[in-house]
Amino acid sequence: MKPLIPGILIFIVCGIAARITVRPSAVPLFKTIIVHRFANSSGTAQSPEYIQSFCDGMRDELEKLNLAGQVVEEGVTVNAADASDSLVIEGKFTGYASGGVLFPQTMGIEIDIYRASDDALVKSFTTTIAHRPTPLTSDKSQGAWAGGLGSRFIEQRLKGVSLQAGGSAN
Repeated sequence: MKPLIPGILIFIVCGIAARITVRPSAVPLFKTIIVHRFANSSGTAQSPEYIQSFCDGMRDELEKLNLAGQVVEEGVTVNAADASDSLVIEGKFTGYASGGVLFPQTMGIEIDIYRASDDALVKSFTTTIAHRPTPLTSDKSQGAWAGGLGSRFIEQRLKGVSLQAGGSAN
């Protein structure tokens, strides 16, 4: 039993060291990210509470991912000196398919990312988020979860993106 304890301790220390090395860098990629309120497109009808929670969840997760020095909501003015290194994210819900016991519900999302200084399109993509709602989940909790997941898609799409004038990575 005694030889087992050092093995377990080594395993725990290696696990902690691995988690420390995968933390986001201390220097954010962008100065500011402005998250505009997402909208319903024709054929979708997400509730106002869901949409607000989606945007709040997206902002919260973008902050945790350390993509920008600050993540703010629509209506906040960006300092002119920081605008060329800042992003605007907007989008719409493009589709919805209700699920059931065996199949998750899915929601299509179109996301457009612009440079804040001149509204130049930096990235545009569509994605689908699937989840299984339960009777215990509300529009607020489902929206926040989906917005957080949407942030992960944004993080993946922004890898290697340069905001220099004329440089986009569509």
